Amino acid sequence: MKEATYTNFEELPLFLNAETLAKMLGVSVSSSYELMHEKDFPAIRIGSRLVVPIDKELIATEPIDIHTSQGKKLNGNLLYTILPIEQAKQYFYNCQFENIYRQIAEEKQMKHLERLNLKPNKQSV
Repeated sequence: MKEATYTNFEELPLFLNAETLAKMLGVSVSSSYELMHEKDFPAIRIGSRLVVPIDKELIATEPIDIHTSQGKKLNGNLLYTILPIEQAKQYFYNCQFENIYRQIAEEKQMKHLERLNLKPNKQSV
């Protein structure tokens, strides 16, 4: 299997597995599994796989310059910083609340339309 090398944030997959997360954090794969199994860590289960969805709000990238041994300059966003777990949890919870508030507003609109005996227009909802 070919090993993937990412040079900027946009190249990352939508979901990180334990191995990719470990490389980004500079820890062992077993440590990344432990982190992914933490109760409040924003990992999700897809089938039997445990993955971490990529969200630009949770990972910061910094552009850095690298020079090869031949003196060739390489550019890219190669330094990744993942937010501390408490900030990541707070961001995750805020996203969940926003989704709930949006659903509640949509339900209120639907009930209001039903009271007026109007059919909802799917484009306006």
